[in-house]
Amino acid sequence: MRAQMLQEKRLCILGAELSKLDIFERLMRFAGSQLKLLQCFQAVIEHGSRLPSELAVSYLAKTDCGCNSRLDLIHLGLRLGGFLNEAGWYADAQRVLLRCRELCQQMPQTTYYKRLTLECCH
Repeated sequence: MRAQMLQEKRLCILGAELSKLDIFERLMRFAGSQLKLLQCFQAVIEHGSRLPSELAVSYLAKTDCGCNSRLDLIHLGLRLGGFLNEAGWYADAQRVLLRCRELCQQMPQTTYYKRLTLECCH
């Protein structure tokens, strides 16, 4: 019983940390850790967290505040949207990728930004 309570506490702490977009962003950057991150993500969700929608809402809020460069937000959106899509959270992935596409369309329509726009259409 005590071990189960300890495990649940750890999952709560992990969920709280993973719900911070800046922390989640840093974890997504490590190419070799994608499987581990997905396993942690799934464990937190099975514990009852609404992590996918929390991350999507955080991303949308970050794009609304205008605190970061659009290019940084586009790259973050592509990584987060791709991760959510691969994890099977399609509605949240779609919300992120649609906003990412909007950001791309606000940029000069060079070949580079057109390619990024296409990447938003997983």
